[in-house]
Amino acid sequence: MAPVKIWELCAADRQRVFSPFCWAARLAVVHKGLDYETVPWQFTEKEKLQAASGQGLVPVVEDSGKVVNDSFAIAQYLERTYPDRPTLFGGPGGEAASLFVKNWMMLSAVKPALQPLMLVDIHSQLADDDKAYFREQREKRFGNKLEEVCPEGDRPAKLAAFKAALEPLRATLGAQPFLGGEKPLYTDIIVFSFFMMARSVSATKLLDADDPVHAWRERMLDAYGGVGRKAVGYPV
Repeated sequence: MAPVKIWELCAADRQRVFSPFCWAARLAVVHKGLDYETVPWQFTEKEKLQAASGQGLVPVVEDSGKVVNDSFAIAQYLERTYPDRPTLFGGPGGEAASLFVKNWMMLSAVKPALQPLMLVDIHSQLADDDKAYFREQREKRFGNKLEEVCPEGDRPAKLAAFKAALEPLRATLGAQPFLGGEKPLYTDIIVFSFFMMARSVSATKLLDADDPVHAWRERMLDAYGGVGRKAVGYPV
């Protein structure tokens, strides 16, 4: 069987993959035990992606002639196409719970706190053409200069807000090793993918060493043969 091809958003260093959604797609493929190859892609290479997938957003997977985009849709596709391989969701209830976890993480932790903390760090890692594109798009979205979205004086408060938003995660991981129970499931992959985004671009210390979330992140970094820990990024 040919390897699954994964289109991933990368920095100037094409081995530095920083999109959480691309990390979720890669980890879902790895969870299923499938061979894969990556196609590093930058923001300003729209034509290449459009030609391959008919649209302009990553992640995209190509598998046996099938093209799927959107990280959650990719997980659903993998679960239905490879039911004999390790389950991502653990059943329909787990799939529904994964959608909740995705929305909770985005709305409670990422958009209000983590994303503003990472903007300047992401920008610093990009290729020059991508820097201009990223600045224009994000400044339009946030209505402010990148450097003013989260100025240095606001970083401690944003970091504290991020940690506070993780309290449901912290309480759960204080009682069990993974969100999936004894082994990681797609719920773990969703949350971990945002930590991989941060690790890829920033030396910011997001978690204290005695935090149950820190211990879980260590387990996830070592999961799947250490694919997360081996990736280009900063020590965490």
